[in-house]
Amino acid sequence: MWHIHHWRIQVPPLQEFRRRLLTRCAWCGERSTKADPVNVSHQYDRKRSHWWQGEPGLFHSDCSAIKAAHAACICDQPILDGDGDGYGHCAHCGRYRAYGTTPERLARMRELAAIPTGGRRPATD
Repeated sequence: MWHIHHWRIQVPPLQEFRRRLLTRCAWCGERSTKADPVNVSHQYDRKRSHWWQGEPGLFHSDCSAIKAAHAACICDQPILDGDGDGYGHCAHCGRYRAYGTTPERLARMRELAAIPTGGRRPATD
């Protein structure tokens, strides 16, 4: 039930310091800051890194959205392998279109996909 070999000692200030100092965004390569943390993962159970290394595979929240838009089908007339329900893999681009993609969401994904690989959205003040 409560096996001691599963326990991990955690020191939150040290974890925060490690993330700010060593962890970089997998999309843009920038550091984690208090205002813009690198804390979004696209993995369920990633490999743990050593304490002196940064955490691999983490993104800023906006970088995560841009990466997802780059991986999604944004074709005007997609040829999907689904049952005609508007989702599945596209024969044109080879990417996946999610179920329930609305025209508004598609427009937003096109806007994000226009940002070059490794780039970020311009700051809006």
